[in-house]
Amino acid sequence: MSVTSQTYTSEEVLNLVKLICHDHSENRELATQIIAGRGLPEELVYFMEISSEPLRKEAMCIRYGLPEHFPYLDTFTFNQLIPYKNLPIKETLQGLAKFPRLKKLSFHQYRTKPLELPTELGLLTQLQGLYITTTQLEQLPQSVQKLTQLREVAINYNRLKTLPAEIVHWQQIKNFFAKYNRLTELPPEIIQLTKLESLALHNNYLQHLPKGFSALQNLQKLYLGDNRFTLFPEEILELKQLTLLNLFANDLKEVPAGISQLNQLTHLYLHDNQLTSLPDTIGNMKHLKMIHLKNNPINDQQKAKILDQFPGITIRF
Repeated sequence: MSVTSQTYTSEEVLNLVKLICHDHSENRELATQIIAGRGLPEELVYFMEISSEPLRKEAMCIRYGLPEHFPYLDTFTFNQLIPYKNLPIKETLQGLAKFPRLKKLSFHQYRTKPLELPTELGLLTQLQGLYITTTQLEQLPQSVQKLTQLREVAINYNRLKTLPAEIVHWQQIKNFFAKYNRLTELPPEIIQLTKLESLALHNNYLQHLPKGFSALQNLQKLYLGDNRFTLFPEEILELKQLTLLNLFANDLKEVPAGISQLNQLTHLYLHDNQLTSLPDTIGNMKHLKMIHLKNNPINDQQKAKILDQFPGITIRF
């Protein structure tokens, strides 16, 4: 099929897509007749290059927002390497907004240029999961404030230097992952995400936590490894529900005695720091099972002392 010089209106293109996607053969035959007479609209050339008819139909229905043909669609992934998922982002987000069951949206694209997310992302108010990885993303649009039903967000392996204040509207979020970015600080609004249970921020450029961070009282897992902390973040000591704390590969020289306040902690990762000892109060942490201390300047005498002090804890030097 070739592109005709005859112009189709947007409404005519949409009606043609409806005929192509329809389950009844007579509608598909009518679509074939229209294309034979007028040629293929330029907007549909890409879709006709998708070899699989079911996948072609799915791509068209998503792009043009026809949920009646895929009423149970709950997940969509943009991927440049897969033709039926390499759709124009802005227009496809407009189409996806019409799928009431859509809960998860992913962008998994290895890009040489940063992904630019349009404001239309905010149309997907039903989203519960948003996943954006390896896209060179540099910023989130302000329209993310409309995604108030999000439970999980993963924006790993990008180029984010900051997070927008609009994340304050993610009041239902439980899991937030922003590892392998370029974050130098966290917005103060993050302390209002009080339903957070897991927060992964390792491999960034953080030096401190925002004031009031201890408000995240439901936090159970906190990953701050491979950042630029030179002092143990005291705000962490009030997070009484923590079971896992990861502070590997920072520049910590000591662990405060107050760490024993984390009485639910089971795993503590402190490898690749500048520690020479541990506080005696760790012996009071009844649930602690393992401490990772590899690649710290702890001499043999101190290692022996630590092993003797905490016989019920697995210590890895």
